Amino acid sequence: MRPFQTWLHSVFRPGRDHLDVLVTVPPDPLRSLNWWLTPSLVCAGMPFHPQQPSMTLTTDASSLGWGAHLGHLRTQGLWSSQELSLHINVRELRAVRLACQAFQRRLRGRCVSVLTDNTMAMYYINKQGGTRSSPLCQEAIRLWDFCIAQSIDLVASFLPGVKNTLADRLSRSFLCHEWSIRPDVIHSIFQRWGFPRIDLFATKSNRKCQEFCSFQGLSPGSITDAFLLPWTRHLLYAFPPFPLVHKVLLKLRRDKAHLILIAPAWPRQHWFTALLNLSVDPPIPLPLHPDLITQDHGRLCHPDL
Repeated sequence: MRPFQTWLHSVFRPGRDHLDVLVTVPPDPLRSLNWWLTPSLVCAGMPFHPQQPSMTLTTDASSLGWGAHLGHLRTQGLWSSQELSLHINVRELRAVRLACQAFQRRLRGRCVSVLTDNTMAMYYINKQGGTRSSPLCQEAIRLWDFCIAQSIDLVASFLPGVKNTLADRLSRSFLCHEWSIRPDVIHSIFQRWGFPRIDLFATKSNRKCQEFCSFQGLSPGSITDAFLLPWTRHLLYAFPPFPLVHKVLLKLRRDKAHLILIAPAWPRQHWFTALLNLSVDPPIPLPLHPDLITQDHGRLCHPDL
């Protein structure tokens, strides 16, 4: 009923307008009433006792980005220029939806306790929208549409900002070291094209090969900087920081190397044509897992997946 209620609140005020006033219902609010024409939905019923949460999701939003943690798992993301123009209450609510999307595999079919330090976000989650703010209501509907499709039930509670330290830190502080691919995905790739000898962009903690190179060769145990190493002798593996993809392609062509390369599918980048031309086989998209790309030993998931 929220889209219909929000529209009605904008065109009719009981204390101001006469009861005989005629209004025309526009298509979107009218379409939202179709729910009541589906008997299976209307007759589904509600439990006498609400579900008890079995998981706790803590979220926060800042002027820079958003962050959330679910147990020992963490996720975060930066706001786009369009999102930065949104009211902080809308961003706090959006942070909950983005966190649910990031952890959807673990939240699916569960009742989840959402902890937020924003009382408006808490209210609009628990009430499944509201009539005071149209942007907040629309954001709440987007959140609940996603959760209903994933069989996720949410119960929001207020967590004072002074206690919401980890999510607050995740919304303001963004790590810049290399991302790591899920081990089972990497293993399937290596089974297809062969097991490489050296991981060209890694640290001792996230390497995918016994031998590895690191930035300027500074990581303990690394051979050297990848760009100082000849790439001609062995099959190599590279998941470079995205700004280095073009430099990797230049060295790949110069050394005539054999390389398993993980790179973003960004057709508008100036290096994308070179990537296709240097590929022996057509590029294969990686499976879309929420934890496909992580940092911090799998605890921090990439926000775009």
